[in-house]
Parts: sequence; C-alpha cells; structure tokens
Amino acid sequence: MWPPPLGPEAFENPAAYPGPNGWQPEGLLGSSTGKPPLFGWYADPAGIHEQRYWDGRQWSHRVSDNSVRGDDPLPPFDSSRAPLA
Repeated sequence: MWPPPLGPEAFENPAAYPGPNGWQPEGLLGSSTGKPPLFGWYADPAGIHEQRYWDGRQWSHRVSDNSVRGDDPLPPFDSSRAPLA
C-alpha cells in the first residue's frame, strides 16, 4: 500500500493538524468541513519540511525537501512551531 498508513504513534493529536486547506474530519470540530482534499503533496502542516504527503484521509510520514523525498513521522503538535494558516 502506498503511501503506508500513518500509525497512531506518529499522530498524537489529529485535531492539531488539519488537512490541506484547513479541512477537518467529522467529529473533531463537531462537523466535517466538507469533502477531504485529494491525495497529493502539500505544505507540511508541522512546518518542518517543505511538503508532506496527504493520502486523502490523513498526513503520511512521506516528506519532501528540495525535491528529495524521505520519511519523517508527523511530530506531536507544537503550537509555537506549526503554521496553521
């Protein structure tokens, strides 16, 4: 399966990292903010890498910097570092 599913150990606070364009699944804010965005590469919500892969449901561990891909689990949410705009 590509990309591999993201394990719970890599994603401790799903409400802290919304999907691309601010998308939230149902239950986190009371109701869904619409259809989830399509799978693909988006700006890393943690602000650590240039891009992180969104599998259409959640963020994966796949990251990219200067077109070089790698693996890095999504860290626990840190409000002092994560750009959520």
